[in-house]
Amino acid sequence: MNTNGLAKHYALLSPAERLSLMLAAVVRGDDLEHARLIDSAPRVIFRVPHTFGRAMALREVCEQHRMEQLELAALFFGAQAVADGRMTDTARLLGYLMNVNVEGWQRFCEREQIDLTASTALMPGGEALRLAAKAVEGVAFTEGEVLEYAQRTKHSLTAVKTAESVAAELQATYQARVAWWE
Repeated sequence: MNTNGLAKHYALLSPAERLSLMLAAVVRGDDLEHARLIDSAPRVIFRVPHTFGRAMALREVCEQHRMEQLELAALFFGAQAVADGRMTDTARLLGYLMNVNVEGWQRFCEREQIDLTASTALMPGGEALRLAAKAVEGVAFTEGEVLEYAQRTKHSLTAVKTAESVAAELQATYQARVAWWE
């Protein structure tokens, strides 16, 4: 798409039109057009509390983590269904990942002094995650069993994801997003 001729009309775009064009440019990989649309957008000023950047960063990290947890839960239930309700190694591995992600989130929240319940209380998927957590109780691999599974299946693991590594990833992402917002 040749957008050079359209560029002179960018000042007339509504916010909705501009956003639509920006998304289309991203999808087709047109970084130049995306940058032109951003640069030509009128600027507005907002007054927000000084916690705004941190709140936005937390929201982003929380939403991403919740989506990953829901994906793991769906994969766990799918693996279990394929195996006619029996626990397979795949389901047990997914259960392990669900568990370390839950514990990693808890550690992240503790370190940031964020109320664990408040961080996800209004997000969808809570009941599905409670059901998944109940389903993996007592059947999920332990860290040692993950290593045994990797050896048995000839998977080369450089490291096993742990609650600590999840917490560290969350922390790094959060700090990067805080820096971006602030």
